[in-house]
Amino acid sequence: YADQGDQEKGLEYCLRSLKLSEKIGDTVRIFSALNTIGSIYYDKKTTWDKAVSYLLQALPLSEALDDKSLIGTISANLGEIYLTQNDFIKSKSFYEKSIKALGDSPDGSFAYNGIGKIYLKQGDFIQALNYHNKALAIAKKTNSKPQIVRAFQGIANVYVAQSDYTNALIYYNKATAIAEEIKSPLDLKDIYQGMAVAYAK
Repeated sequence: YADQGDQEKGLEYCLRSLKLSEKIGDTVRIFSALNTIGSIYYDKKTTWDKAVSYLLQALPLSEALDDKSLIGTISANLGEIYLTQNDFIKSKSFYEKSIKALGDSPDGSFAYNGIGKIYLKQGDFIQALNYHNKALAIAKKTNSKPQIVRAFQGIANVYVAQSDYTNALIYYNKATAIAEEIKSPLDLKDIYQGMAVAYAK
């Protein structure tokens, strides 16, 4: 149901599944339900507090199952939530956990971009560029176009913060071309907002 856009119905069934799985002590299904519930709540910023609660419950189970992909994805999602709350210590810790689990995979690139955003918010432009460039290298190596877009956008955002609007626009244009190719309206919205700032200066 959640995949078809009916998140309320999906949530209802996941909560039922969680209760039944807990009743019979099925760890794999408990994890699956917690992770899915956390992911449904993660899709809306207004319910990120609930997402954190479920994802934090799912994380130790993914570690017990030794599933590196899930450890990395859950950790990256937690890193992203804490970043938006400006809790940089927790955010960086979860992003680093994600990188440790995922290494040089497309999802690892997501975490490198996340750390780049932390450094940008802290005003450390050198480290921000360093992490966004690491993300870009991984994304290019794995041909992950969504992560290439995000890396280009992250680099452009750093240049805007440094008042280097010429370089910012170069990277925003690179990001735009790929975002249009992969039809990513959310990325395009963010890119256009950044471009508006760069052109206004």
